[in-house]
Amino acid sequence: MLRRGRPGIPRPPRARSRIAGLCLALLAALAIVALPALPASATPSFQMPFSCGETWLAGSRAAHSPDADSIDWNQSSDADAGKPVQAGIYGTVTVQPYQNPGYGNYVDVTVGSNWVVRYAHLASVLVGNGQTVFPNTQIGTVGTSGISPTANHLHYEQRFYNGSTWTVQPAVFNGVAADVGTTPPGEGNANVSANCGDSLPSTYNGDGYDDLSLLHQVGADGVHAYNLYGKDSPFASPSLARDMSTGGWAWSKMKLASGDFNGSGEDDVAILHQVSGDKAHAHVLYGNTSTPFSYNPTLAIDLTSKGWLWSEMKLASGDFNNSGQHDVAVVRKRTDGGATVEILYGSSGTPFGYATTLAKELPGTSGYDWTKMKLAGGNFNGDNYDDLAIVQERSDGGAGVYVLFGSSGTPFGTVTLVRELPSTDGWDWDKMKIAGGNFLGSGHGDLVIAHQRADLGADLHILIGDGSPFGNGTTAVQSLTNASGWTWTKMKLAAGDYNGGGWDDLIIVHQVGTDGAHVQLFTGGTSPFGGPSLARDMSTYTWSKMKTTYAGE
Repeated sequence: MLRRGRPGIPRPPRARSRIAGLCLALLAALAIVALPALPASATPSFQMPFSCGETWLAGSRAAHSPDADSIDWNQSSDADAGKPVQAGIYGTVTVQPYQNPGYGNYVDVTVGSNWVVRYAHLASVLVGNGQTVFPNTQIGTVGTSGISPTANHLHYEQRFYNGSTWTVQPAVFNGVAADVGTTPPGEGNANVSANCGDSLPSTYNGDGYDDLSLLHQVGADGVHAYNLYGKDSPFASPSLARDMSTGGWAWSKMKLASGDFNGSGEDDVAILHQVSGDKAHAHVLYGNTSTPFSYNPTLAIDLTSKGWLWSEMKLASGDFNNSGQHDVAVVRKRTDGGATVEILYGSSGTPFGYATTLAKELPGTSGYDWTKMKLAGGNFNGDNYDDLAIVQERSDGGAGVYVLFGSSGTPFGTVTLVRELPSTDGWDWDKMKIAGGNFLGSGHGDLVIAHQRADLGADLHILIGDGSPFGNGTTAVQSLTNASGWTWTKMKLAAGDYNGGGWDDLIIVHQVGTDGAHVQLFTGGTSPFGGPSLARDMSTYTWSKMKTTYAGE
């Protein structure tokens, strides 16, 4: 199905993966399909080409063709035949001609203009030329093609182009060098796949770097949509992506969420716009590789007949059912003061066209209070389904952290209280701002809390995601003192992998001067946060007239 006015991109199936033993691979000619250029100095966010949590043995040898930095992956020799192979990266497919002897059935995935990932000896190929793939996309199955009767395994290469020559690089997964053993003897060293996260990039222009969108009030109540594009050193000058100063748009009547709602490979912005009677229309500003938001916003669904009140809705986004398109969770107020969680499902073509789904009731009689909820989305337990975190005020003024877990079918079947943050430990719900992101690069979503300090600055804390998220303590990562110029009330948060480092970064859009703004970047990593660094001076803009949006908000 084609999206209105834009080419449709087929969504491949997702799957799990495995591999096996020794390999004789001969150097082959390389055909490349170009994606938007990735700067040569940036290593893409590679993940192992297997499902989350699977253990595979990585081996190589000095005489490995075409290079000792190639990897042979296996688990149990011939038992690996037919096991799924995933892309482990976002990119574009080239299915290469069969080579015998040599690579056999092999696929290249092009990432920017400097990187190609090669997967060889496949028993079957499940993708097509020019297809966009995501980390969890199954590209084929393990085999012995081109090298029969050698044992089943996957031959794998991360190839880099320096401007004149393609070379195989030492493999890096999830930001860490692969543990590759010498074969023979043995079959290699064990590596555990962290290919666990959301398979969708958070990028409005499809270049693999996350971007930040700012909707800025202009005139009486019009809107300009600006994009700050991620790259090695984000962000360049703000780009006016859409002028919405006419056409009935009102900045004060907008609530935002961001995500790849139609599965095209570029993020979009969902705008829940207030209409007469405090009802709502859901519109979509579509991203694209050339000029994001250049198409007129599409009315995706009219919610006026449902009786929902715009002023009583809160939004978060994520791929809650692992369909390949982001969804929007609408948490709306119940008459008893609790909350009803509805889902607007993404889809190819025009998203949100299906009937809304009531996913979970959180009644006031059970202690839930819509007015005391703050939301964030993320894959907090690393199972490939995005989840919804609700941070609700406790009776003592602290906070309880609840997670509604994503799943196939109808997500959010259960709500789990995963963490208590009592006031006796210094927590104050009124002094919290939150954002979700994979800040440690672990493949699990984490929750950052910017908590107001006694001096009116902020302390940054991270609740770490894992199989049982947020239960392993709270990491205080940075203090932003008022004496250093930080004020909690002057902060707006966003999260994403803005510099291509393989983990999410934190953005604080901070009010400066009379009412200008500085975009400060705190880099993620195994010991977050690095920085801050001033990523963009927007002191000529108006901070109080900005609304930010990012995937997972």
